[in-house]
Amino acid sequence: MVMITGDHPSTARSVARKAGLEDGRTLLGDELPDDDERLVRLLEDPAVCVLARVAPEQKLRIAQAFQAMGEVVAMTGDGVNDAPALRRADIGVAMGVVGTDVAREAADLVLLDDNFAHIVEAVEEGRAAFDNIKRFLTYHLTDNVAELAPFVVWALSAGGIPLVISVMQVLALDIGTDILPALALGAERPEPGIMKRPPRARSARLLDAAVLGRAFGFLGPVEAVISMAMVPVGAALFFGWTWGAALPAHGVALSVLSTMVFASIAVSQQAVAFECRRTPASWFSISPFGNRLLDAALVAEACVAGVRLRPRAGGRPRHARAAACAVGSRPGDAVRHARRRGGPQARRPPGFEPVGHRPANEDLTPPCPGLGQSMNHPRVASSLMAPEGKGGAA
Repeated sequence: MVMITGDHPSTARSVARKAGLEDGRTLLGDELPDDDERLVRLLEDPAVCVLARVAPEQKLRIAQAFQAMGEVVAMTGDGVNDAPALRRADIGVAMGVVGTDVAREAADLVLLDDNFAHIVEAVEEGRAAFDNIKRFLTYHLTDNVAELAPFVVWALSAGGIPLVISVMQVLALDIGTDILPALALGAERPEPGIMKRPPRARSARLLDAAVLGRAFGFLGPVEAVISMAMVPVGAALFFGWTWGAALPAHGVALSVLSTMVFASIAVSQQAVAFECRRTPASWFSISPFGNRLLDAALVAEACVAGVRLRPRAGGRPRHARAAACAVGSRPGDAVRHARRRGGPQARRPPGFEPVGHRPANEDLTPPCPGLGQSMNHPRVASSLMAPEGKGGAA
């Protein structure tokens, strides 16, 4: 940071000292070289921190020299003569109280109360927003790796490992459980020491190697391994699967495994949300309740996942493990499982009757009382039972 002013050198050094600028070399406007290349080399000296007695046209040359060095230039001014430098700078900041109309029109930002401290606050908020967008992207990319892993494993194994997640479950994770935590990460407060970091380069991007490596190289694979590990673990615990045998590929067994994979991804995403809060800072320097929006979003995510895991209404399952059918990828698996386990009464879930089925004890009395009385009349009955051509008129 370099202070450029038209005031006396003593006044400029005093203000620079109060502003926190290191004591360094002070140059006058008359000492600046006329050659632009020599001016660039002069400004590259880190000892130069104060430029005093600088004319407005020299401010424009200084802004151009810093831009030639690859720096992002922010220039402040309040007079008419400062308008060219404000327009040339990457970010022109004009004074709102004492500034002229020409300066305010040429600037990108206007300080309404002429308080320079707001510039520091704006830089801090900008750095925090940049970091929060990276957290948002890391959170979503990590989830995508875990959701894609079951499809990749199923395809590479040629169906030997069953597909344990459905499209509806993927939508439930993306829409039902990931939106609120991702938005809450965008409201994360600036972390301690954010203003002590050096400025970012012009070429800095949101999707840089650090974000991609963290999502696709560490967090995503770890979450995918944890979720896919639920398949053999669930098959061994609940269905007696042994190493070398075929994994359950249909029925209630597949529904239970699908539930375990879905739940593991949802729980892992909650841990990833707290992990995304940490960038260079330590876990001990970040309070778990520092972001109340994230805490509320994680509670809402748990509620949505719980509703998704709730068993279907319509009767208690015949087997305790069939409660996991709530997130089964194939709705007909429960019916087929019941047909294999029981007799005629177990072939259909409670409350389910096929189209056209009529129980033996169903009352066949017509719903219309008048029609029912006329059907029971002796003359009507004899007419209906009489052979064709011999019945009398009713």
